[in-house]
Amino acid sequence: MRHLLLDKGHFITVEGHIGSLVFDAEKIIPLWINPVPIIHLFDVYDGWQINIIGNIAMFIPVGLAWPFCFKKLDTIGKTVFAGAGFPLFIEITQLAFYERSSDVDDLILNTAGIFIGASIYFGIKRRKV
Repeated sequence: MRHLLLDKGHFITVEGHIGSLVFDAEKIIPLWINPVPIIHLFDVYDGWQINIIGNIAMFIPVGLAWPFCFKKLDTIGKTVFAGAGFPLFIEITQLAFYERSSDVDDLILNTAGIFIGASIYFGIKRRKV
């Protein structure tokens, strides 16, 4: 007897009988991905302010350091574009770990931190010249 797996751990047999599997597919592969920006940014938990400030502040040093280390990143735009790959890599990597989540809000906030850092770097560099 062959079974076709449907969503939420349900299956249907070739004869048409519907039944439940003994496991929940969401518990085997517990991926949580939020592809919609800003929708869960403020209502996920009580510490949303720390989440926002932390995600931005954590990547300001990247925006400061990358144009210093990589001379081809000679504009804010190039720095932000190149730097955005770093939080994207982190968000994609989290999918490989049990009970981790990927959130587009984190990607947006991390990139904002890179933008702030790059703006500070190029602002200081412009004043020195």
